[in-house]
Amino acid sequence: MIRDRVVDRIREARFDVRPELNLRFWKPAAAFIGGLAAALLIVFFNPPETERMATVPYRFVLYQPDAGQVELAGSFSGWKTLPMKKMGISGYWEVIVDLYPGEHHYSYIIEGSRRIPDPTILTREKDDFGGENSILDIHRRI
Repeated sequence: MIRDRVVDRIREARFDVRPELNLRFWKPAAAFIGGLAAALLIVFFNPPETERMATVPYRFVLYQPDAGQVELAGSFSGWKTLPMKKMGISGYWEVIVDLYPGEHHYSYIIEGSRRIPDPTILTREKDDFGGENSILDIHRRI
């Protein structure tokens, strides 16, 4: 079938009637989609903050009946000393510290100068000062 009308000129194809309208739409849409993609990546590839920051209370106890002062220093405190409390007249000293799961190195300090490892923890390491530190491994409770 042949048309009987002859086309003497080809009309210009105009796909975009108002280009400024398209730009006004696509720029915010692209920003929204990019932000949504970033949020989804953060949610799916990072564990929740509560899971990463969960601590476990741990009770350190030491028997030193003749000591007037006992402190605890470890990797969990940046090696700053934490004072321990004497438990009545029993000779025991204690402190409870919230620890993150993982490996912690520590020692007790008697009378401000004498460092000793924890006698109840057998895993130890030599420190840089000729003494020993105890190594405690805390596991996350589920």
